[in-house]
Parts: sequence; structure tokens; C-alpha cells
Amino acid sequence: MNTIHLATNLLRKEMTESKLYNADLLEILQSIEDSSDVAIELISDLLTHDKLQEGNLKVDRNPLLIWNLVEKTTSPFFIQVFSDVL
Repeated sequence: MNTIHLATNLLRKEMTESKLYNADLLEILQSIEDSSDVAIELISDLLTHDKLQEGNLKVDRNPLLIWNLVEKTTSPFFIQVFSDVL
């Protein structure tokens, strides 16, 4: 997942710095990058859950910006819906 994230990030940077600028492709790359971030977080959460079950983990309380999480999760779906409508 980290490899996918890094590859899409590098490709996106190359495209924005070169003459190969394509807004649709950049949007797709951003969506792939965001999805890989979510997958990485999910894997991390699963590993954390295993540590919790074994009793090997201390939990720290951190603030969570729920609206940012909802927006990040749902934005790929809105992009797809609106691109189909237009």
C-alpha cells in the first residue's frame, strides 16, 4: 500500500510539473492515493486490534475531526456520481 501511495504521489507531481497535465487523470490519481491511505489506516487498525486483544497496547486519546473523515471517505463517490451526470 505504501508503494501504491508513493507511486501515485510521484506520478501526480510529475504530471503537474510537466506538460502532461490532465485534470481527470490527476483526480483519479488523487482518489487512488486517498484510497491507499484509507487501506493503510485499516491495516494499522487491524494490527492495533490484535495488540489490544493480546494486552500489549496502551491507548492514547486523540481528537478526531469526524467531518474531515466523512468527506475523505465519501468524496470519491461524489466525484464518480457527478462525472456520470455531466
